[in-house]
Amino acid sequence: MRFLTFMGLVLGGLLLAILVAGGAFRPPSQPALSLTVSLDAVKIPPAPTVFPGQIHRPAAAETPLTPTPKAPPAAPEDSQSIPTQARTTRPIDLRDGAGGVHDRIGRLSVGEIVTPLGRDGDWYLVSLPSGVTGWLPDRALQFPVETDPSQLPAVFSRPPLPEILLMTPAITIRSADIYAGPSFDQPVLVANVPPGSAVTPSGRDELGMWLSIEDGFGEIGWLLASSLQFAPDFAIMDLPQRTETRAPTGYDWSRHVFEWGGQTHDMRHAGEMAALGMQWIKVQAKWHADSRPEDVVALIRQAHDRGFRLLLSIPGQPYPTAIDFDAYVSFLEGIATLDPPPDALEIWNEMNIDFEWPAGEIDPALYVEHMLKPAYEAIKSANPDILVISGAPAPTGFDNGTNAWADDRYLAGMVQAGAADFLDCIGVHYNAGATSPRATSGHPAGAFYGWYFKPVLSMYFHAFGGAKPLCLTEIG
Repeated sequence: MRFLTFMGLVLGGLLLAILVAGGAFRPPSQPALSLTVSLDAVKIPPAPTVFPGQIHRPAAAETPLTPTPKAPPAAPEDSQSIPTQARTTRPIDLRDGAGGVHDRIGRLSVGEIVTPLGRDGDWYLVSLPSGVTGWLPDRALQFPVETDPSQLPAVFSRPPLPEILLMTPAITIRSADIYAGPSFDQPVLVANVPPGSAVTPSGRDELGMWLSIEDGFGEIGWLLASSLQFAPDFAIMDLPQRTETRAPTGYDWSRHVFEWGGQTHDMRHAGEMAALGMQWIKVQAKWHADSRPEDVVALIRQAHDRGFRLLLSIPGQPYPTAIDFDAYVSFLEGIATLDPPPDALEIWNEMNIDFEWPAGEIDPALYVEHMLKPAYEAIKSANPDILVISGAPAPTGFDNGTNAWADDRYLAGMVQAGAADFLDCIGVHYNAGATSPRATSGHPAGAFYGWYFKPVLSMYFHAFGGAKPLCLTEIG
């Protein structure tokens, strides 16, 4: 799905940081073995390092030419030393930071010996015989049995977790291709999926190197696991093992673009928002009979001067008793003719409750026919580049037909009235937050779908058959 997300800004915001991997490294070849014996100083060789599963068989005893040094006192049985060596257990990329989001600086083969220098969680900073240093994951290392790697000093290098991973299991960390099956020999279904794209893994191959991914329609194809960064609680090997391939479908990846911003009343926090990577600012400008399009020019210029795109949400006054549809549409047309114009317009707000729409007149067909359709046509006639977003219904299950309609029933009525022809993006509000964005149960208020992020997105997405992207104009 494609998302434009506008989050309420209080004192801060969310961080999105993506690093792209690349580069290569080839370990130096081993020098030829050289053996030199000095009769002046013959020393006892040190005991070899023993790794788990390895049996050390000493050579036959020989009479030493120098006295055997006295052995040091035995350490307590429960004492383990800091490891000075580790061995790779699989081919693995060496990275310049602790995590798969960091650049790849080399490639190690099975059985290479490295020197551990520090740790960050389940990643270890290591030094190669060549002097090159980098990071390897715990799963690719084997430490000597008499050592305890947890005693290595902590070394912190990991970047902040992209906050988008609070809302999706995984994101791409570099441009990647989606294949019909778990192999590079399979046809490419979607080429060049951009970094930062949200995906939902639904299965894995036997080794967890390839993941099948899905969207609201079902399966899309297969993506290389190393091209993804995962949410903290995501475990690849917990996914079901799958083998099936997908037929080419001409899939349109553009609907997966994720852009975000903050809702605010002014530009006092624009600097913090820009520093956090936000691209949009949303301002709600309530319309009344005396409103003039020129009233919002300063807001538009302030947003554009600071490098933001501006979404203007245009609702009416609280608890209206009537709406002058012609005057409202004329106001929106005037805004669309401004220089500069806003980048997006949201047509009203939560029109399924009597706080925003006259009680007893709540009707999705009325909204589409007398407001959304004429507003869309007027705006596009004045400026076809403005994004038109349908007003987002209030996320509620209360429905008495007079004071409120449940948002799922209201949305179905909008679809039946032909709303899909008069919007560029579907307005969505998600105002809960007592559970993880990935949760589908466990909210203290109960099982109503509106308490859960993914069910809300699924309901809105499928209501329009996946034909339109979603714009979350309120979240949290």
